[in-house]
Amino acid sequence: MRLFAAIELDDAARVFMQRAAELVASAGVSGRFESPAKFHITLAFLGATPDEKASDVVRALRAAGRLCAPFDLQFDSIGAFPNESRPRVIWVGPSHIPNAFDTCAEGIFQALALEGWELDRKPHAHVTVCRTKTSASVRLPRLTTSTTVRVAGVTLYESLPAGPSTRYNAIERVPFA
Repeated sequence: MRLFAAIELDDAARVFMQRAAELVASAGVSGRFESPAKFHITLAFLGATPDEKASDVVRALRAAGRLCAPFDLQFDSIGAFPNESRPRVIWVGPSHIPNAFDTCAEGIFQALALEGWELDRKPHAHVTVCRTKTSASVRLPRLTTSTTVRVAGVTLYESLPAGPSTRYNAIERVPFA
């Protein structure tokens, strides 16, 4: 099983992200644009995981979820990883990350570490909308509107092959305290 823990988006946020992706495409950025069904905010990528370890992940997420309080993320900017000069990923995210996001993400990392996972990078609150085909410099459009996502839990997903791409199956939804 290829697993990851993420924040799910509601339908209104998915529509907003799709419109932002269309804005990116109209600015001349080419690449593989993600399907709205796949939009999410990754908190921890666990990768290949034996089936019998999935319950350990759920236990860790439940423990962390009891320590997280719901919070809001306001999505109001478009950016690129590693940067606009050499973009590989185009994303939509908040220009301001609330402390609650960092606190919750750290709690999830710690809970997973107690179950034996070694996670190598801290999450950055963003939704990937495009994976570019080249690393040529781009000029990204600016958003003129925003949307707010109420984060009230974390979801454990399995990434499954689906032709040339993947699809995500929600295994467990864990509400915050």
